[in-house]
Amino acid sequence: MKANRKVILLPFFLLLILLAGIAVREHVEDSPKEEPGQEKYLEEATSQPPTVQKPELPPILPEDFMGGFIGYVYGPMNTTGYVSLYWCYPKEILNASAAVSISSHSPFEGIDYRGDEISTTYRGYLRLLIPINFSKLSDSFPKDMDFQNVSASLIMDMDYYDASARIGLTTPLGSETARVNLGNWTFNVAKGLPETMPNVTAYRNEDVSFEWGIHEVGYVVGLYNPASIPMEILNISFELPDLLPREWVVVKNISAYKGNSIYDVPERAEPSDMGLKPGEVKYFVLSLEVHPQVKGLFLQPRIVYSLNGTIYAMPGPPFQYTVMEGACAHNGAG
Repeated sequence: MKANRKVILLPFFLLLILLAGIAVREHVEDSPKEEPGQEKYLEEATSQPPTVQKPELPPILPEDFMGGFIGYVYGPMNTTGYVSLYWCYPKEILNASAAVSISSHSPFEGIDYRGDEISTTYRGYLRLLIPINFSKLSDSFPKDMDFQNVSASLIMDMDYYDASARIGLTTPLGSETARVNLGNWTFNVAKGLPETMPNVTAYRNEDVSFEWGIHEVGYVVGLYNPASIPMEILNISFELPDLLPREWVVVKNISAYKGNSIYDVPERAEPSDMGLKPGEVKYFVLSLEVHPQVKGLFLQPRIVYSLNGTIYAMPGPPFQYTVMEGACAHNGAG
């Protein structure tokens, strides 16, 4: 009887095991399956976004400026003018809400520019205009000086060595500054102007050379005699700072020409004497030999003339000579 009960129980246990296996398999099949790429998606969602690299502002380098002038300026206390400082820098950066500031010491005057106001000129260089203002020199004079009764023809004669200007640039990308050498300058401040002077009818304001070497440079000015008596031009003169070698800028000669315009000088016009009859116009040329050491020359010379036996002096118009040996690649020049 016991043996028969064991035989009956064994099939029963086998049935239970079979049913349990079916239940487990159905549970596994009903479990949600992992979608393809789900693991990659989770990794990307938890990782940091890539960093956007902010453009860098190119530095302002002193060697990118065509500076280092030899300069001479003659005139009375109300003398004003501008020196062109050429700069190689990307114009597209200046056009993007940029501001440029220039500061220096008297008689150079500070000035501010919007970037889009600055023009592109020769060979891709930008032009910065630095003001000269003799009235800013008044702080150097004695407070009780009476300018109307000064007996000397000059109030002040000054030499500046290694004059400089601070150039500041502000843009959305940041700010940059640099100290730029303006060179060596002589300033002659006159006590006043004569009552009768020749009128300036035309002048050559700039000459640019693109090659290194010794260059012949001409300062050219047209003068008209408004007086009822003849006058004679005696000299067109300037001075260099004492420490500079005289051979760097050499005066070759001064000549006068008759012509219909300043463009006739000196190619087609014949040389003339230095006198001016009443109502006459002539073009006067100061011929210079400029050596390679000079990268820039700025002249506002003293024009010396005689009228009715008396010698007078007046300031001539400004003239600038600049050497550009290379092009500014930033602005597409090559």
